[in-house]
Amino acid sequence: MAKRSFKINYILHLNRVSQMITEDRRLKSWHVSLYYALFHMWNAANFNNPIMVNRSELAKAAKLGSFNTYHKGMHQLEEWKYIIYEPSHSQFVPSVVHMCIFDTTHYTTESTTGDSTSTTTDKQQMSPLNKRIKTTKKEEFITKNTESKSTFDPPKLEEVLDFFKENNSVKREAELFFLHYESIGWKSGKNYIHNWMALAKKWIMNHSVENETKQLGKQALNRLIVSPSIDHKTAY
Repeated sequence: MAKRSFKINYILHLNRVSQMITEDRRLKSWHVSLYYALFHMWNAANFNNPIMVNRSELAKAAKLGSFNTYHKGMHQLEEWKYIIYEPSHSQFVPSVVHMCIFDTTHYTTESTTGDSTSTTTDKQQMSPLNKRIKTTKKEEFITKNTESKSTFDPPKLEEVLDFFKENNSVKREAELFFLHYESIGWKSGKNYIHNWMALAKKWIMNHSVENETKQLGKQALNRLIVSPSIDHKTAY
């Protein structure tokens, strides 16, 4: 089998990573600073994998003030396929990081005639950006929908009753409001309701206007029914 070597193209690799970082909305600023600190250490090691890292030195280079943030960032960078992280559980032994290669210029040092592994090797070394972007967008969509469901906590009947009482509305209207939105899963259209109090305020106002309209109608009807009677004696 022919021996193969891989040469990292500094510019192409950074361009690819920058594009991935732009597309990946899971990343925070401290993820990015941690990755670039690792990249510079990798560069200093002539792009040899793996590299040995010291927690204190790497956290200082990435401008991280918390070791909890450091550990969380390292594990998430591994989870999201930017690095392979082998943490050390001893302060005297450095951790091991294998930097994932996102762009390479490969060449062979011996004849590649009959090298059936070349295609497989390239696929293992190269990370297809389009596939990563599609995966990221899919995860983003799932996360967004999950967060949408989890961020709204439907109110209890007691909370609704208290709110309507504080706003000088009757118990029956509170119950009608609660039963109506409970029956439709606390949604407005396709979206979950995030501010039920604002919706309850609108419900109370509409109910108040409706009552005033009915009251005015009744008063007008009473005036027509209870009109002054004609004095028949005076008329003659």
